[in-house]
Amino acid sequence: MSLSIRQLRFARDEFVLGPLDLDLPLGKRSVLLGPSGCGKTTLLRLIAGLERSNQGSICYGEDVFSGEGKWMAPNKRGIAFVFQNLALWPHMKAWKQVDYAGRCGKQAACALLERVGLAGKENRLPGELSGGEGQRVALARALAQEPRILLLDEPLRSVDPHLRDELQELFLEISREEELTKVFVTHDREEALALGEEIILMDEGQIIERGTTEEMFQRPRTPFAARFLQGATLLPLRAGRTALGPVDTPLEASSKNLYAVLGPLDVEVAAEGHECEVLSLRPSPFGLLGETRIEGELLRFRLADGLKLGSRIHLRLANQPHVVEGEARP
Repeated sequence: MSLSIRQLRFARDEFVLGPLDLDLPLGKRSVLLGPSGCGKTTLLRLIAGLERSNQGSICYGEDVFSGEGKWMAPNKRGIAFVFQNLALWPHMKAWKQVDYAGRCGKQAACALLERVGLAGKENRLPGELSGGEGQRVALARALAQEPRILLLDEPLRSVDPHLRDELQELFLEISREEELTKVFVTHDREEALALGEEIILMDEGQIIERGTTEEMFQRPRTPFAARFLQGATLLPLRAGRTALGPVDTPLEASSKNLYAVLGPLDVEVAAEGHECEVLSLRPSPFGLLGETRIEGELLRFRLADGLKLGSRIHLRLANQPHVVEGEARP
C-alpha cells in the first residue's frame, strides 16, 4: 500500500507546483526537503485535502483522495497533520486536546501523553507548556486519530536547539512502532538526515532528486543537490580539468555541463597549484577553514599552519572529487 501521486499540479498567483509524480510507501519515513517557498508545505496540504489541485490525482491504495472526478473530504482520508504552529486550542488542557481529536476518553488520552513523555502534565494548558512539550501534545493528538498517514510540517522549527535531539529520537521511536506512511517537511539538512529514510529534494515546485538518505548526502546526482545537501563548491569541468587540476570523469560525454563537487577536504594547500588569496576564515568541525574564490565560486579549504588573512597560497585537488552533471544555478 502506498500513497500515489500522479501528474499533480497546483497554481496560485505566480507559484506553480508540479506536475509531480510520486509514490510514498507504507512504513517509510520520507522527508520533503528544500528551500523555503519550494512547495513542500503546499504538497503536504494537497495530500491532506487542505488545498485542491488544478489537475492530477492523489490515491492511497484503492481510495481516491482527489482526481478522476472525485474528492474525499480531509476528515475521511485517515490523515493526521502536525502543523508548523502546532494549532493547539489555547483553552483546552493537554489531555482534552488528545481526547477531542481521537474521541478516545481521558484514560487513553493520558496514556498517549505518557507515551510521548508528558506524564503528569495532562492538565496543563498550552500556555503552560514549553515549545517542545507543545510539540509532544500535537504528536499525541495526531496519534489519537489512529491515522494511516502522518504528515509533519517542520516539526522541530519551534523547538529550542538543545531539545531537538530528544524530540528527533521520539519521532524515530514512534515511527518504528507505528506502521504508517510518514512524511516530514523540513528545510534543515541535519534534521532531514536524522529523520529520513529517503529524501525528496524540491526546488521551485519541482522534485529535483530523490533517493535514500545515504545516497543523497554522499553521492548527489545534480548540482542543486550537491550545493543544498553538502554546501559544496562546484567547479566546472572543461576537457577533464578544473582550475585546481585534472579530474576523472566517470560520466559519459553529455550535452549537459559537468561539475566537480568540492568540500573542504577535497582541496589542499601546496607548493604549486592554483594561486589565490585567503579572503576569510571560518570555524568548522574540521578545524579552522580558509575561504577564497575560484571562478566566482566560494571555496573552503583546511588552513595550513602559519597562514592568515591575506596570505597568497596555491591550492590543488587533494583527491578525485565526485562529479555531477546539469545546470548549476547561482
